[in-house]
Amino acid sequence: MAFEPDGSHLTFTVRNTSSMVEVSYTVALATGHVQRLPYTRPAWDTARRRTLVVDNDHTLRVLGPDGGSCLDLPAGKRFQTTAALSPSGRLVGLTHDPDNRDTEHDLEIWDVDTGQRVLAAPFPFPAGFQGISRRFDKLAFDGAEQILVASGATSGCFGVSVESGALCWAIEGERDGYERLADFALSPDGTLLAGARDGGPVIVHDVATGQPLEPHFAVPGESSAWYQAVGFSADGRLLAVGDYPGRVTVFRFDGVELTKPGG
Repeated sequence: MAFEPDGSHLTFTVRNTSSMVEVSYTVALATGHVQRLPYTRPAWDTARRRTLVVDNDHTLRVLGPDGGSCLDLPAGKRFQTTAALSPSGRLVGLTHDPDNRDTEHDLEIWDVDTGQRVLAAPFPFPAGFQGISRRFDKLAFDGAEQILVASGATSGCFGVSVESGALCWAIEGERDGYERLADFALSPDGTLLAGARDGGPVIVHDVATGQPLEPHFAVPGESSAWYQAVGFSADGRLLAVGDYPGRVTVFRFDGVELTKPGG
């Protein structure tokens, strides 16, 4: 979910867990009026001038400030493409489900202004990678738009060069004693990555290098907590962690001195 740029509406997407069909709505906060949208999963650039949406015909579309289309891409079958808009709104990153795709590429990046594909590459998994699935659920560009971050339920999290498609770093999941990486979030300036594993803790990483930093963030007093989501506030001052069965714990993030392990 996300607020519209002027703060007057809240837009959100819901999924039917039986049929897996998604629908998006917008709510007028002043009146409570709810309207169904002709697209799903809206996402904005930092300036809130461009919006990335998926139309009902599964076309991936970037809309401009006037609501007109800046770029249209065939997104393929439902739930087989994951996409992200860069902070400036200049780039769109895509990953394809390799089990049901009609392209030889796992990863693509498109330039919205020119309408040209600027990168097409197989996803550069690390040597010896033993992940169960190559399906990716979440994408995000770093603040400098030099790295595209992708994560999947069992495959950890990876940073890929926007220029070359080469692997920059990997945070692997379900391996070497680590639990599944449940979710990740980038800081508002795109320089830090907070990764939440199922059993905790939340570990902050340097996006440029993948280097883990300390301290870690753990929900106090609950060793059995099942971490499910993590996110930064818009000003970067707070870090929120959601766990099962529905609690949200908020940590103060500003003023925390992050250091390398042992540093």
